[in-house]
Amino acid sequence: MKSSEQIDREPELDEVTLDNANDLTQLRLTIDNNKTPEELKKESEKFASREGYKAFIVRKGESPMGYVQVKLEEELPPEAGAIEGLENMAHLARIGVVEECRGQGIGPKLLAIAEKWAHDEGKAGMWLGYLVSNEAAARLYEGAGYEDVAEFTDPLKGKLRRITVKRF
Repeated sequence: MKSSEQIDREPELDEVTLDNANDLTQLRLTIDNNKTPEELKKESEKFASREGYKAFIVRKGESPMGYVQVKLEEELPPEAGAIEGLENMAHLARIGVVEECRGQGIGPKLLAIAEKWAHDEGKAGMWLGYLVSNEAAARLYEGAGYEDVAEFTDPLKGKLRRITVKRF
C-alpha cells in the first residue's frame, strides 16, 4: 500500500533525454499505439537528442501520466492551405495523457510546459493539428486559448483535421 505522502505528491516533470527516452517510447505504446515499437523508439530518441526538438513526461512517483513533444520548426501540411501569420511558431507535435489520468488537469499542464519552452526559445506562438472528431482535444485547446484557423481532410487517414494556433 502506498503512503499518504506518495498519494498526495504533486506530479513531477521530466525532460526526455537519451537516458530516459525509453520511458517516452513505453508511454507512447500505452497511449497511442499507431506505430511500431521501433518507430516510436526512433522518434523518442529524436525528441531526446535533436536540436529544436523537445519532449517532456509528467509523472507521479514512478507512474507516467502523460507526455508532450514540441518542434521549433515545421511547415504546415500542404492540404491546410496558406495561412497567414504563422511565422516564427513552434509546432506541438504530440500530446497524450494516460487514460486513467484524464480529467486531472494533466493536458493543460503539458500544454503550458510546451508553450513555456517554445516561448523561451524565442517563438511567437504554437500551432498544432488535431482530428475534428476528437472533442476532448478541441476542448483542451480552446480552453487554453487556441484558435482554429484551418480545416482540411488528412490524405493519409481520410479524416477531417483542424489547425489551431496560439500566439504568445
